[in-house]
Amino acid sequence: MSKRTSSQISLIALMVANSVPLWGVLFYGWDLFQILFIYWLESAIVGFYNIFKMIIVDKLLSIIFVPFFVLHYGGFMTVHLILLFGFFAPSGFGSQGSFFPPREIILPLLYTSSLPFISLFVSHGVSFFYNFLGKQEYKHVKSGTQMEAPYKRIMVMHATILFGGWLVLFFQNKLYALLILIALKTATDMYAHKKEHASLE
Repeated sequence: MSKRTSSQISLIALMVANSVPLWGVLFYGWDLFQILFIYWLESAIVGFYNIFKMIIVDKLLSIIFVPFFVLHYGGFMTVHLILLFGFFAPSGFGSQGSFFPPREIILPLLYTSSLPFISLFVSHGVSFFYNFLGKQEYKHVKSGTQMEAPYKRIMVMHATILFGGWLVLFFQNKLYALLILIALKTATDMYAHKKEHASLE
């Protein structure tokens, strides 16, 4: 399989995965918080695959780098989740004395997020196998630098999502605003995807 074909496959997988939230908004009434939570889950998926990338790139040094990355990235994700619940969760989601909602609220949220989670997990998995392994992108990555890679993409994505989230709160027509948010996130994600893999060719 050619490098161009593998890039097209991973890009198509990315577009399909990003269309799932669109489907949820149009046909299942997903709200802003549901969409933002799904995008938070995507950040966790990016971190998950980066662990395997670090093992491949850093080899024995990954024994040191991986635990540090898990702690640092995990803290980053935790803070983002706290902000997500604090600013965008519907009334009644919070529990007294806690940043997070009780189990009877979070479990249905995870259940409704299962399909987009799987689609995003597969999408990033396709990119991992077709680009990072298939195109041997790991050969172009210096040891010790892979740990920083997710932050470049995630920070742009988070900024786009949070900005879009605030816009949705101020729009009277929530449906159109959510569609704009999904389109904005998808376009940003595709641009970052192309830029990331083009820089490693």
